[in-house]
Amino acid sequence: MRLQMVLWSLETGQSPIEVMRRYQVAVVSHGSPDANDIEAFRQQFTRGLGYCPETLA
Repeated sequence: MRLQMVLWSLETGQSPIEVMRRYQVAVVSHGSPDANDIEAFRQQFTRGLGYCPETLA
């Protein structure tokens, strides 16, 4: 059910960042990556942990 809500949210045009935040999932897609979305995700993830894991640096 949660995955269905994630997909529906993305299909209705919601921001991947907002969807990741709301459902606590990582959204990975193909095509041209958006550096701003990736950086926003990294910052939010790091803020939640209190440190930046080496794999996200």
